[in-house]
Amino acid sequence: MKNKPEAAVMSIAMGALENSACFCQFADREVTITEWLELFNTVPGYKWEIPDMMKAGRRIFYLKRLINYRYGLTAKDDELTPRMLEPARDGEPEGVEINLRG
Repeated sequence: MKNKPEAAVMSIAMGALENSACFCQFADREVTITEWLELFNTVPGYKWEIPDMMKAGRRIFYLKRLINYRYGLTAKDDELTPRMLEPARDGEPEGVEINLRG
């Protein structure tokens, strides 16, 4: 819980990088941050360090938000579908309902 905000920012940045690189998030194995850095430095020829790559991920995320805003979407449109809020049907979280409104 101590570093939850930082973990969220890092997760958003990595997700933006994965999406923009057209990487399948359901691949058989996870790619480490170091491996991502190597990919971005090898394929397009960047000379990034990890902070440079994470900054690019955040910029991608903000650019997507700005494009959505231009098309009329705002923070009030950030809603999960009703199905995502239903209690889990099986597994460890079976029956657990998520209440994001507090």
